[in-house]
This record gives sequence, C-alpha cells and structure tokens, in this order.
Amino acid sequence: MASAVKDHIEGLQSPIAERRLAAAEALCALGASAGPATLKLIDALADSDERVREAAGGALEAIEAPPGAVVNDLAQRLTAADSHQSFWAATMLGRLGVEASPAIESLARVVADEAAPLAVRQKSAWALGQIGASAQNALPQLQQAAASDDPRLRRLARDAMQSIGTDQG
Repeated sequence: MASAVKDHIEGLQSPIAERRLAAAEALCALGASAGPATLKLIDALADSDERVREAAGGALEAIEAPPGAVVNDLAQRLTAADSHQSFWAATMLGRLGVEASPAIESLARVVADEAAPLAVRQKSAWALGQIGASAQNALPQLQQAAASDDPRLRRLARDAMQSIGTDQG
C-alpha cells in the first residue's frame, strides 16, 4: 500500500474532524488508487462530521474496485446500522464482479430481507448480477425480488437473473 494512502487511512481515524476531512479529500483526489482505503472510507460514512461523510462518499465514487482481500469485510458491512455504509459495501462488492463470489450468500440475504433499506436491496441485486454465473445460489432470492412492488428492485433482480443465466458457459 502506498505510503500516502496509508497516511490518509490513519488520518481518517483522527479524533480531529479537520484531519479526517483532509484525509478523505486527499483520498478522493487519489481516485482509483485509493482502493486500499475502501473499508475505512465506508466506515467514514458514519462520521459525526457531515463534511467528512461527503468527502468519503466522493472518494468511494472514484474507486473503480477495492482490493479483493476485503470481500469478507465488505460482506459484514452489508448489514451496518448506517444504510450508506451498507449501500457502499454492496456497491464495492458489485465492482469486484466475480471476485466477490464469497459474498454471494450475504448479498442474497440482503436482497430477500424486506426490512433492509430498499436502496441496499437494489444495490445487492445489482451486485449479484455483476458477479454473474457463480451467483446461481442466489436465484431464489432474486426471483422473490423480481416479484417486488418496487419497480427498480424488480428490474435489477431480473437483470441479475439474466446475467447469471447468460454468463453460463
């Protein structure tokens, strides 16, 4: 991990809001190379300072995909108390594609959980579609979501099922 990224990760954990903000903004400026900070940026989405939360979200937008080694940690964050954290965990799992296969069961549980925030269920369905054929075990949950009252969840679940079926070889 580059020294600058490591320093900014430490900055995100500072008790001083201005330092956390500077770290999040610096990670945002690094763009895709800030990937190793993904978990700490997701954690920063629950920061007490709104500016830090916004900068962390901006940094996450710029990360194309996190390191594959964080799949299990991302799967655990799918049920975070803060829905922004859960949403971004699902987003990052989807960006990993097939590399996120170890999180299929967790994503499927979220898709089927009617008590989960709708945006998180939608993003989890999308992520399963990004994983593709190896997400076949999630088909029952996606079929349930494809019958949802929410049109976006229905569409994303159907798209995911098509991706899972289409990717077979």
